[in-house]
Amino acid sequence: MEVPATLLTNVGSNNLILNSISNITPMACDIALYKSTSFIVVPDPGSLTVAISADGICLGSDAAINIASALVDGNYQFVYNLEGINIVNDIVVDITLSNGDGSGLFIIPDTLIITGGIQKIKVTEIIVSSSSACTSTGLDIPTSFNVEGNMDITNESFSGNLCPGNG
Repeated sequence: MEVPATLLTNVGSNNLILNSISNITPMACDIALYKSTSFIVVPDPGSLTVAISADGICLGSDAAINIASALVDGNYQFVYNLEGINIVNDIVVDITLSNGDGSGLFIIPDTLIITGGIQKIKVTEIIVSSSSACTSTGLDIPTSFNVEGNMDITNESFSGNLCPGNG
């Protein structure tokens, strides 16, 4: 049995109750019953506002990607690409949103950020983990952040006198 999407406009917990079944014949026999089931309606994640942001990092550090969204609490998978200075495609990360406000974060491990410079990231797909039917592909949710490279001072020389207090 399918329930039309037009009847499922309320996101969250729902109940379906069957009171009777009618036989569509000339005799029209009805069977009285009471069957119920509970289910959760999740919104299409692509229809909701989602933004990401990140602060700059030092090379060799993980990057925390902040999520600001209208997504409901639940388990999701975000698929993203790294573009710009480091390029890696189709990275899948599991995310649990549980703050009640659509906020959360995910981590890009330092092993994927091997060169300093401007790092771009783009979320291309959001999947509701509880239902493979709720997947939004072809998204373009971007941000960028600076990756400070390591300073190389191996060939630097230091000379001169330092006096206390003349810093």
